Amino acid sequence: MSRKNQFKTFQISSNTNAESKLAYIDLIVEYSLKHGINFEARTITIADEINSELFSKVDAAITLMESGSLSTITLKIFSHGGDTCAAMAVAARMRKSKCSFITEGYGQIMSAATLLLASGDKRKIDRNAQFMWHEGSSDLESLKVSEIVNMADQLKKEELTWANEMGKLTKKPAKFWKECGVGVDQYFTAEDLVKYGVVDEIF
Repeated sequence: MSRKNQFKTFQISSNTNAESKLAYIDLIVEYSLKHGINFEARTITIADEINSELFSKVDAAITLMESGSLSTITLKIFSHGGDTCAAMAVAARMRKSKCSFITEGYGQIMSAATLLLASGDKRKIDRNAQFMWHEGSSDLESLKVSEIVNMADQLKKEELTWANEMGKLTKKPAKFWKECGVGVDQYFTAEDLVKYGVVDEIF
């Protein structure tokens, strides 16, 4: 039986013996330590680069949690960012779910990770956390001129999509988000984020 099916089929009751309870606890600890997922507490920790692999992990965790109940899921975010398209995919998966989401920002919430924090139904951030957005970049080494132009156009489209999404999720319009972080990394304080409607509270 797969690990996921173990969570689905194993339910602790007053009749569950001590050995089975310990096995279940071990399973929870293993997933928490290895994958940042706690099915019991319904939390998902994002502390890695945001990419397609992370999307697969988050999608699988949300799907399994949805099968148990529609209670709130908490995303704890500490990430330097990664792929903008992958971040938008995770945000879309959250939007598709019937569960509500609490997003919590810790340490550094940067680049692509910024959208994930803003995508929660209830959004919180640590008072000392760093929130940073910058314009897109890419490794253009060994590319032909036509490939460079094509990639630059794609990056502009991704930035515009990100800005539009941030405009929908915050109190600031897409134009504000499109213009911030151009030429130099743009940092925001926790107080800025409350003012701009990126988060709802500071902890």
